[in-house]
Amino acid sequence: MNDTNCIFCKIIAGEIPATKIYEDNDTLAFLDIVPVNPGHTLIIPKKHFENIFETPDDITLKMMQTIKKVAHGIKDGLGIENMNIAMNNGIHSGQTVFHAHIHLMPRHQGDGYELWHGKKYEDGESQKIAEQIKKALFLFVHYFSALIPGSVPFAKNSSVAPPPVETNVNLSDIFLRSTSTAVSPPPIIV
Repeated sequence: MNDTNCIFCKIIAGEIPATKIYEDNDTLAFLDIVPVNPGHTLIIPKKHFENIFETPDDITLKMMQTIKKVAHGIKDGLGIENMNIAMNNGIHSGQTVFHAHIHLMPRHQGDGYELWHGKKYEDGESQKIAEQIKKALFLFVHYFSALIPGSVPFAKNSSVAPPPVETNVNLSDIFLRSTSTAVSPPPIIV
């Protein structure tokens, strides 16, 4: 399931060298070749998935478990107290290698790097955005997670009853219906 043109798949296959930090059956951690700071590490799944949207939940969970271990190694081994953990998904977010990967970037005062610059919501805008996300999230949790292999619904204890899952359902149709103003799934209780 690996992509023969992917640089990370080549690292996994041993075709390209990398400075490995940690490896298990499902994940690999190695130093970034152009680090933000020394110790900047990448965590990747050993199977090829382009981004967070394609990566199955069980693999995402394994990546997070590896992140926790490696973060402690960086913290204790390098005496780092601060760290950014980030994942770029798509070209406009800054993803340059299209194999899912998460950055562990040690940070220290005066290192010259900044976080992104935010801007405040207009009046009422945050509520509108939250409702749009909740509607799409509801559909993902109750429709898509039941249909995607390896996916684990994370709202099992929700007080919102899921709608019945249709047979022979077209996921694009569900998504298109979910984004129209005519469909209003019950709100998610948060």
